[in-house]
Amino acid sequence: MKKNIYLFKLDSCPYCVELANKLKNKNIKYKEIDVDQYIDLFDEVTKKTGFEHVPQILVNEWDGEKFINGKYVADFDTIEDAIAQIEFLLNKK
Repeated sequence: MKKNIYLFKLDSCPYCVELANKLKNKNIKYKEIDVDQYIDLFDEVTKKTGFEHVPQILVNEWDGEKFINGKYVADFDTIEDAIAQIEFLLNKK
């Protein structure tokens, strides 16, 4: 099953830029969602995670019909912690 990564970010956020660069360096494909453009969607994310900061990451699976097993990476102290959580979710069966 294909896993998808969505990076909720702001262009002005240095942590978002750093996380995006590290994902690219590790050849981890992701889609960026600018929270300024999709504020309603980000409001839903913050309600689910309890965190109102960026970056936040959603890792979910596509079963051919719908997204399932959505897991958020929102609670981390460093970008390296976020990457470790993302890699764990990507490798989890």
